[in-house]
Amino acid sequence: MSEWTDELKEQVVSEYVAAEPTAENSMEIVTELAEKHEQSPNGVRVILSKAGVYVKKTSASNAK
Repeated sequence: MSEWTDELKEQVVSEYVAAEPTAENSMEIVTELAEKHEQSPNGVRVILSKAGVYVKKTSASNAK
């Protein structure tokens, strides 16, 4: 795995936002970006969460 540079973080965030993530497809996008940039899905999710753009999947137990 390569190191997270500021440039890579910005690129991953912009690609994620451009993919128009929803609660249904967010993890698919994260997985694709992780493979593309040779990073772990967890690492990508952390970067997106810190940037405030990550769309979390809503759990069924919270739905009313």
